[in-house]
Amino acid sequence: MRFHKKFVALMMAIFASGIGVPFGSAHAQIKTVPEWQKPLPAPPESHALSLEQMVEVGMGSLRPAYYLIRPTNAQMCLSQAPGGLLERPHLKLATCNPSDQRQLFAIVQFDANQYATIHSAGRLEGTNLVECAKAARGVVFGPSRVDLLPCTNDDERDHIEIAWHPSRSAFRIFHHKEIKEINSELRAEMHYKPFCWAMRGAGNSEGTDVILWPCEDGAEQFFDIVEIRQLERETLHWDRIQYSKWWWHADGYRRPFQAEGISLGGIDYAAFETSNDSGSYCMRRCIESPECKAYMWTSPDYEAFLGAKGNRVPMCHLKSNAGTALFRGAAYRYLVRSGIIRPR
Repeated sequence: MRFHKKFVALMMAIFASGIGVPFGSAHAQIKTVPEWQKPLPAPPESHALSLEQMVEVGMGSLRPAYYLIRPTNAQMCLSQAPGGLLERPHLKLATCNPSDQRQLFAIVQFDANQYATIHSAGRLEGTNLVECAKAARGVVFGPSRVDLLPCTNDDERDHIEIAWHPSRSAFRIFHHKEIKEINSELRAEMHYKPFCWAMRGAGNSEGTDVILWPCEDGAEQFFDIVEIRQLERETLHWDRIQYSKWWWHADGYRRPFQAEGISLGGIDYAAFETSNDSGSYCMRRCIESPECKAYMWTSPDYEAFLGAKGNRVPMCHLKSNAGTALFRGAAYRYLVRSGIIRPR
């Protein structure tokens, strides 16, 4: 027993002399290494966002508001045209005029992955917010025109998708239209197929009307959609808007988006230390501030990449614009999170 105690004491002395400090003190130092002295992860990468990541961060989303819609192949905007004896009010091109109520459309995009509705805003031949853009009824030959018809909740003509296309920096507007096709067994089958808004004959002159056409890549099928003013708080689809997590603020509707591993390069108007909660508090601060358009939450390790010296802490960056969005790689999914609170 005496030999065993001497052996243990000798080994502890050898170990301590090798590192120059007592054994117990070295053990304590390992536990209390400051955050800023810890090894950093591999440097973040820089990748362009995928379409799915753009949806997550909020790019290309349309909040409930009034918009002008302009095809990218024309210098004119869509406008309501009055119906005649045998036709309904419909959509045609006219010289852009944001003060013309006939050119304003209330767009409610419930969610980036759900359908939207497009309502006429101006009063013309009985049209108002109870009129929706739909496929024309009773079309036998040729493409369907986009008419303004009474809105219903269970009609497929109401179900529209608005998709942001980054390569064009423009939107596409889809209708899922019921069509009948004959299959290989010579049986008629009814199913839904997407058709895109397009300008008839790829036209760009005043009076050209909007039709539904198989989706192609022509400029007449892409649209700039520009917000003009807020949609009233308690208006059409109020319950659905709330359910889809659009919240009302002084400057209009806002929705919290949060994407993992994505940084935003916009200008910070405020940056402060926050809690290590994966960005929840930072997101709430942004959605409550009218001047905040986007936010970025960063972990201590990510702050080191940004050049922080000394004691690194989680930070909240509130931004007046979103700037360039970059995916920093799988290793940084939990180290940086961002969202665009006020979309386009």
